[in-house]
Amino acid sequence: MILKNASYDMIPRLSEIWKECFHDTDEYINLFMKNRFCPDETLVLTDNSGIVEGVIYLLPCKIIGSKQKVIYAYAGGVKSESRGKGYYTAIVDWLRQQYFNTKTAVVLRHTQQLLDFYLIKGFKKTYFSKKTLIIPANEKREEITIYKNIDSIEYETMRNNYFTAPETVLWNKEAINYALTENIFCEGICDKIKYCGIYYILFGRVKNNILYIDETTLNYKQVENISYSLCNYYNASKIEFTSPVTDNFRGEIIVSALSFGLETLPLSEKTPPLSYDVECPSYTKTNSRNEGWINLMLV
Repeated sequence: MILKNASYDMIPRLSEIWKECFHDTDEYINLFMKNRFCPDETLVLTDNSGIVEGVIYLLPCKIIGSKQKVIYAYAGGVKSESRGKGYYTAIVDWLRQQYFNTKTAVVLRHTQQLLDFYLIKGFKKTYFSKKTLIIPANEKREEITIYKNIDSIEYETMRNNYFTAPETVLWNKEAINYALTENIFCEGICDKIKYCGIYYILFGRVKNNILYIDETTLNYKQVENISYSLCNYYNASKIEFTSPVTDNFRGEIIVSALSFGLETLPLSEKTPPLSYDVECPSYTKTNSRNEGWINLMLV
C-alpha cells in the first residue's frame, strides 16, 4: 500500500468511496469536490497498482492561543471491498506519525462506532458541547428580524468576535464559505438575526418540526426568550439548542470532537464532565463562557 497526496483525476474514485461510506447523493458529493477538494489537502491510500482504496481530507484550521499547525481530518473512508484489510488503520497511523515528525496536531469528529478505535489509537476527547430541548412555554412573540443566508465574510467576523476563548477552533474563509454553501444546499439555515438592536448568527436546520441550532452567537437565555418567534418563523414546534459546555443551563453534555497532539488542550479535556443533565459549575466559574468551542460545520 502507498500513502500520498491525491490528484484531480482521482475524483471519480474518491466520489465512489464517499458514496459507499456516507450514502450521500451525487449532487452533494459533487458540491464538495467542486468547492472544497484540494489535492494537497487530501491523503489517499492506493494499492501497489495505484488504485485508490482509502482517503481522508485534511483541512487546515487554527486554534486560538496556539501557533501549532493543526489539521481537521474529515470524511475518511475505505472502499467497501477493501475494508478489514487494515487500510483505514494505516491512514490513522499516518496522521499520528505527522505529530511525531512535524508536531502537527489532528482534530476530528467521530462516529460512535469508531470512538473506541480512535481512543485506542491515542486520540483524546477534547471538545465538548451541551445541548437541550427548548419548548416555547407560551405565545410570547419577541420582536426579531431575520436576514436569510448571511455571507461568509460577515459570518466569520461575527463568529470570531464572539468565540474568543483560548483553544477555540478558528475556521478559515474557505471552510466557512463551504459550510454555509453546503448547509444551504441541504436546505439548512445560515441566517442573521436582529434582536434588541444587536445582530447574531444562527446556523442549523429544521427536521421533523424541530429547529436544530448547531451554532449561534445567541446564548441559551436569549434563545429561550425568542423561542416562540423562532419556531413561528421556521415552522418548528421545538428547538434543540447546542452551545459550549460553559453556557449556564441544564443539558446533556456530548463529545464534539477528538484530537491527537494538541499542545494545549481545552478546559473540557482537563476536567471532563462525569454526568449528564447538570449545571457544570466547574465550567460556569471560568473566565470565558466559550472555552474550547469547535462547531460550525459541514462536518
